[in-house]
Amino acid sequence: MKKQILIIITSLLVSNTYAQSFLNLDFEHETYKAQPRKWSIEGEGNFSAEVVNTDKHSGQKSLHIHLKDAETYTFLSLPKEKIEGKKIQISGYIKLSNLDSLQVMLAFKDPAGKPQVSQTKSMTLDNWNLISNEATYPTDYSSDRLLIALIVVGSGDVWFDDVSLKIDGKEFGNGKPDFAEPSQIALAIINTHCFPIKNIENDQIIDDLKPLRNVISNARIFALGENSHGSASLFKLKLKFVKYLVEKEGFTVFALESPVVEADKINDYVLKNTGTKTDVMKNLVYPSWQNADMLHIIEWLKAYNIKARRKVSFRGIDIQDGLPSLNALQQFAAQYDTLLVPKLKELALHYDTALKKNDWQSVLNEAFTLSAYLQQKSAADYTGINFSYLQSIKKYATVLVQNIHLKSGVRDRDYYMAENIKWLVEQDKDVKIIVSADNTHVTKASGKMGNYLSKALGNDYLVVGTTFNSGTYSAYGDKEFYEVHPSFVGTYEYIFSKAKYKDFIVDLRNKDIRNILPTISGFRSIGSRPQETTQFAEITLTEHFDLIAYLEKSAHTKKK
Repeated sequence: MKKQILIIITSLLVSNTYAQSFLNLDFEHETYKAQPRKWSIEGEGNFSAEVVNTDKHSGQKSLHIHLKDAETYTFLSLPKEKIEGKKIQISGYIKLSNLDSLQVMLAFKDPAGKPQVSQTKSMTLDNWNLISNEATYPTDYSSDRLLIALIVVGSGDVWFDDVSLKIDGKEFGNGKPDFAEPSQIALAIINTHCFPIKNIENDQIIDDLKPLRNVISNARIFALGENSHGSASLFKLKLKFVKYLVEKEGFTVFALESPVVEADKINDYVLKNTGTKTDVMKNLVYPSWQNADMLHIIEWLKAYNIKARRKVSFRGIDIQDGLPSLNALQQFAAQYDTLLVPKLKELALHYDTALKKNDWQSVLNEAFTLSAYLQQKSAADYTGINFSYLQSIKKYATVLVQNIHLKSGVRDRDYYMAENIKWLVEQDKDVKIIVSADNTHVTKASGKMGNYLSKALGNDYLVVGTTFNSGTYSAYGDKEFYEVHPSFVGTYEYIFSKAKYKDFIVDLRNKDIRNILPTISGFRSIGSRPQETTQFAEITLTEHFDLIAYLEKSAHTKKK
């Protein structure tokens, strides 16, 4: 009875009463670098966004976005229970200036589907214009959330203010803000249930991860997320995880968010010592991985395999470029199946045309026919072919189809990365896989790789989200490194920063932990690009990850 009362009290002390009803729709509340609370802002190209008090429709402030050949998304997230069987209406006031082919839209986005955007209408420059959109969703709405976004594309200045959100005609999101400090009881519970991570700079120490043994149970997929691709500290932490999982828990595959074909060449390096470190860096493809810390992970796998009875392989799961698959298929055909040579040459020409015209239907049919032909082949059909090589060729044909599907909008990237992990599982009934990818891919949220895997594999899929509180990170940008924005009341990182350990792991499935964490709060999300606007997205942490690995400070990666 006392325990039940304690849980009720701590829930009242920590939970944000208005967390789901305060959405900062008037942009009156800002954080570091004048970023709006509750909203997330992402984009590509040259842009900036900040809360300003120089121009507003009402109140004291509005959101100002400046773009130069850019595309921005300013969005909120609504939980599933607010969407099912409801009519959602969104409106707001827009002011435009200094335009150059600027498009402005309000959109609803089901994470597992396509966006529903408002119709573009003419707007008066340098005056406030009303923009709106509405949609009705079924009672069996399948995703866990709905994104509501202001999409701006082009060049110019946009001000956004006085947003109104209605659910079945009732105003939503105008509740009173309550930015409460975490209670001492909540922090005591976190301190009781987390376990510390020892010096991440010393990768020889892995005994501190022994508590994972009870957590892992029989999981076959251990997914390690990262909130930034440019944190050397997170890569060092991942090396500790890899060493522990391989040496103590029998994991045999390291699968990276990297291209499938090139990763197989790295696999030859870690298994057969084929190639050089320079080749490895080239075959990592993405600049995010081309650093000393990722190379340390690969070098450790290679060294481990020299004496290991059961080897650890390196695999890629990404499918963003179809040309490496095409090239590998052409090399195969030239040696083993000359009848395919002219067909592949024609397919390569059509693929190049599709890239230029963004018209994929005809090339999709060709690729599908090619893949179907290869899938029914066996080693007996070819003289002198290695079985594993033929399996790889079949996989490359599948990856080519996946890539064309992705480019034509048939399915999303996360779906196919999940399919490629499931393929690895199907190849070996005893395989145990470490997956390394962005938090936004490994998460169990709808439309994400982790969601597809969790649905398919159940408890065989275990996911660890990682984050940090301060420091620096590197990204695809002009600077050597970028600043980690400080956490603030209303973010999970702020709560974790008050714990007694500097670096630690906590199991979010623990009942006491679930009871004391806010229902919805900000969680840091950076990725591969410089995130100079909002670095926090509002999520329900316990629905995204099984565990959180928290570091107090991040140091940025450096090019090798």
